[in-house]
Amino acid sequence: MTYRVMRLVELVLAALKIILLSMCYGPSTLAAHPIGFGPRLNIKIRSGGSVSIGKIISRSDLSIFCDGGKVIISSGVFFNNGCSLNCMSRVDIGENTLFGEGVRIYDHDHAISETGIPLKDSFLTAPIVIGSNCWVGSNVLILKGVRICDGVTIGAGAVVRKSISEPGVYVAKQLTNLSKVG
Repeated sequence: MTYRVMRLVELVLAALKIILLSMCYGPSTLAAHPIGFGPRLNIKIRSGGSVSIGKIISRSDLSIFCDGGKVIISSGVFFNNGCSLNCMSRVDIGENTLFGEGVRIYDHDHAISETGIPLKDSFLTAPIVIGSNCWVGSNVLILKGVRICDGVTIGAGAVVRKSISEPGVYVAKQLTNLSKVG
């Protein structure tokens, strides 16, 4: 089978999956208008959550988990392989934003008891807003409460736990001296 035929089959299957998910969840819970979804699209919506997806492109293995929150993905967004969005509050992604491979977005953390033990079913949440025309590099982790303004580029491997209010290029400081632990 030629590449074009295989790609057409992938697009048709992705469109059918969106139609089936929309029928299952209902139009008020899942609204999707994809240009192209690659294989292994995974969308899970629970507890009154909702997902709205504009005209986007996803290469493969895009996972969206929405547990009571609201996910809004604007048009022109591109997700490379293996990205995931995990939402219990709200995740907003502006137009024409690009995501490298393996980007993870979490708008929640497990709550921790006074003795330092993670509480299994208790979470702390805060919305995430990612502006338009941003580029998020491979394996970036974006944590709860972060707001990223328009026109920001984030270098590969960064952990974003504070908001970014000025356009520009942001990279993580690299470890230069590694030492054995223990």
